[in-house]
Amino acid sequence: MTRRSAKLRCLNLAATCALVAAAAPSAAVTIDFEPPTYAPGALIGQDGWIKNAYYGDLNGTVSVSAASPLAGAQSLSYSQTVAGGFSDVSKDDAILISPGVQGTDLTVSYVIKAVTNSFGGPIGGVFLGPSTSGGSSPIFGRINGGVFEVGANLGIDPVNEFFFSEGERLKVTYEVDFDTSNMNLILENLDFGEIYSEAFPFFAGYGAPSGPNGEFIVDVGVFLRGGDVQIDDIMLTAGVGPLVTDFTWNAAGSGNWNQTTNWDPPGLPGTVAGRQ
Repeated sequence: MTRRSAKLRCLNLAATCALVAAAAPSAAVTIDFEPPTYAPGALIGQDGWIKNAYYGDLNGTVSVSAASPLAGAQSLSYSQTVAGGFSDVSKDDAILISPGVQGTDLTVSYVIKAVTNSFGGPIGGVFLGPSTSGGSSPIFGRINGGVFEVGANLGIDPVNEFFFSEGERLKVTYEVDFDTSNMNLILENLDFGEIYSEAFPFFAGYGAPSGPNGEFIVDVGVFLRGGDVQIDDIMLTAGVGPLVTDFTWNAAGSGNWNQTTNWDPPGLPGTVAGRQ
């Protein structure tokens, strides 16, 4: 299997966020593309989804479809119909996140499946930012052909240690810490069970909290740039608290693995699959 990385072609880091009727604070938001909120047909115009501003015409169709959904009765479905171009879409003000929580401030997960079509290889994923419709994407991951990529320190890092084939369903999770500008990326191959986890710094600075009570405003954007892509069950959960990803053995020599006091911090490594 050959692997390649690609440059992200359109990132507007200078995008600013104007506060317009920000979403009410909520502990969790689920975007599942299910009825009655979503009806089959074009996604743009439904439940606040809009075309992003940094490109011209859509290079394909972006719809809600009941054809072979990833979960439930319907999924987001994208199919490229012309060579080149974008079809990125966004949902503004998806959730407000209060800063200052130790550890993970926001957990985002989604299921994605992508394949090549006659116009190109698959490029698809989810990005978060204060103005995703304008191109701000400080937090993101995406499928690019046969590799998963994550944005980190103004670069695109291919996750070559995680293997999958086109057409396999992946569950992608971002455990986001706004206070340290880092996220823990978790990749799960739902068809074959492989799990991978690694911490990454944000691609770029997120900016200061700008919500009505000092919260981070989080928009959800979707990369839709090539091939055929399905996405479902975008779930955002606020304030889940600290997540320990590394434990150090602190006993003098041998000891009981399952004794929490033999570890620093106290606890048992390996109990949260894919994270330790």
